[in-house]
Order: sequence, then structure tokens, then C-alpha cells
Amino acid sequence: MLRRSAKYASRAELDSGVRIPLPPVFACVVEASEDCRAVAFGEGGHLLTLLHFSRELRLGKLGMKQFFYIYILQSEADPQRFYTGLTDDLRRRLRNHNSGRIVHTSKWKPWQLKTYIAVCDRYRAVRLERYLKSTSGRAFAKRRL
Repeated sequence: MLRRSAKYASRAELDSGVRIPLPPVFACVVEASEDCRAVAFGEGGHLLTLLHFSRELRLGKLGMKQFFYIYILQSEADPQRFYTGLTDDLRRRLRNHNSGRIVHTSKWKPWQLKTYIAVCDRYRAVRLERYLKSTSGRAFAKRRL
């Protein structure tokens, strides 16, 4: 039997051996008489700011950064054939691959999207694409992606 610590939430967790940490610092336990919304929106509560920020991001406002997508395609005609690329508009690029507008991939169309990674910084996106096209990057993608 483990010694009960303030770090774990209940005795059942100690008996089962499963450790469930306490909630993060911003989550607080309120008394029965307190209103949770008052605590969240009150002094020091950042919930309103986060909700407002997430709404503006969802609507495309507030300086939304452009993403660059590193993607890996797999040929449906030859499942052993893969293609790694970089774009800022993934849907348009996949349509171009499947319509035959990309000379390098037109021989093995149609293509399906196997995986993609979104990166904010173009320089890092280019570096990641170059890595995934290298021998060790292809081995990594084959094992992990």
C-alpha cells in the first residue's frame, strides 16, 4: 500500500496503482457558495481572454499566421510509391497531384494523403521537408508516420 500524498486526488487511485495528477494550476476548487464563473472571470481569471482570442482565431482575425504543410502522399496505383512535398495550400496541391498537373507524380496517380505536418515558419518547413526526403528521413517516415 502506497502512502497517501497530497499529489493524488483520491484513495481509489492509490489502491488501483494508477496515478492521476491533480488538475493544472489554473483549475481551482471552489466552495459550494461560490460561482465557478465568478472565479474564472474574476480578478486573475484569464478565461474570458482565452475565449475571445480563440473566437478571433477561429474567424480568421487577429493576425492569423500562415501555415506551411509538409505532406506525404501514397500512390493508390502503386502502394510502395511515396511522395514528400511542401505547400501552403494542401487541398489545392493534392488536386493538382491527382489531376496530373505535377509532372513528377502524374505517372503514379491517383494519390492519397498519408500524413501532413503544419508549420508556421517557412524556413523550418523547408528543413523538415529536406530531412524527410533524405535516407534517414524516409526511414523515419516509414517507421513513425
